[in-house]
Amino acid sequence: DFILLYARVSLDTWTDSMHSIFMSIKRGVCIVFLVFVLPALSSFLKIQDIHIAIVYTISAILGLMWLSFSRTIWEIFLSSTIGYSLGVILLSAITRSKLSKIMPQRYHGKLFALLNIITDVAYMTTYAIAMNLYSRTYQAYPGLVFLMYVSINTLALIILLIFYWASYILKK
Repeated sequence: DFILLYARVSLDTWTDSMHSIFMSIKRGVCIVFLVFVLPALSSFLKIQDIHIAIVYTISAILGLMWLSFSRTIWEIFLSSTIGYSLGVILLSAITRSKLSKIMPQRYHGKLFALLNIITDVAYMTTYAIAMNLYSRTYQAYPGLVFLMYVSINTLALIILLIFYWASYILKK
C-alpha cells in the first residue's frame, strides 16, 4: 500500500497501530457509502449511475491530488478515505451495477469474471509501474506516485465523459 509507504516517509508520527486505525476507518467509510449512500443516490434521489460515476471519479482525482501533497495525519486520513477510496470503490460498484443492467442475466457470471480479470491485470500492471516510480522518487517527492494515479483516473474520467456524451447524443 503506497499510502503506508508514503506516510512512513512523510510523517515522523506514523505508527503501525495508526495504520490499523486508518485502514479500519477507511473500510468503514466505504462500507457506509456502499450500503447507505450509493443506494440512496440511485434509488431515492433517482440520480443516474453515470452521474454518480463521474462525481466519484472526480472525487478520486481530487483525493489523490490532495494525498500527494499531504503532510499531516488528518490530511492523509481525509484525502485517502473520502477522496480516493470512495472514488475507486464506488466507481467499481457503479460499473458492475450498470453492466448488470445492460447485459442479460445469463452472462453476468462471465461478465463479472472478465471484469475481475481486467481489474487484476490493471492492478498488477499499474502497481509494478508505481512501485518502480516510487522507489526512484520517494526521497525527492514521495507523493509523485499518487500523481501517476491522478493521470490514470483522469483517463477514466475522459472515457466516462465520452460515454456520457455518446449516450446523450443517442437519446436525441
